[in-house]
Amino acid sequence: MSEIKLRVKYYSATGETFETSGIRFSGKFVLVSHNSICNLVFGPLKEFPYHANLLDRFCDENEIPAGWVHKSDLLEIYDPEVSINGGGWIEIDGVEKNVRFEGYSTAYGKYDRDKLSRLVANHSFFEGYDLSFE
Repeated sequence: MSEIKLRVKYYSATGETFETSGIRFSGKFVLVSHNSICNLVFGPLKEFPYHANLLDRFCDENEIPAGWVHKSDLLEIYDPEVSINGGGWIEIDGVEKNVRFEGYSTAYGKYDRDKLSRLVANHSFFEGYDLSFE
């Protein structure tokens, strides 16, 4: 069995890229498995008040069929090859060099702490940061 790969994807309304150095960030994240890759999708709370908003953006970008069960807090994915693996909150402190994952998604459940810690441990996006999972 091959090892699962992680792709980190940041979304913002302006389309800007995410720069961790020297900033403090708080937002939501959701884990989505698609094409043998686990995608850690995250964005700022003010732009993505629900995990489903992040998921909708991801589905649009990747041309994955989906529809709203209850707009804007519950999106259903119609592709059986795509799975949602929970979500929560992410806090990135670029000054203190730490990242904290916590909480859960009301719509999509709790993320698997052990799986996420294994996936992010060696990903270049998190290099040089202390990681915590609550």
